[in-house]
Amino acid sequence: MKDEQLRVLARIAALERLRDQAVAGDRPAMLHSVEHLLKGERQLLRSIGAASAAQAA
Repeated sequence: MKDEQLRVLARIAALERLRDQAVAGDRPAMLHSVEHLLKGERQLLRSIGAASAAQAA
């Protein structure tokens, strides 16, 4: 796994912890923001994976 993928996975893990805190604290605005960031990080991870697969082919 590339270093870049590991960094994205670490950010996703941190955002998931923030999401849990937002849910526990009943903070809908924070939850919405964190979910938006999570979506972007997951898209980035998919694109990195696709680029890696294309390079390997």
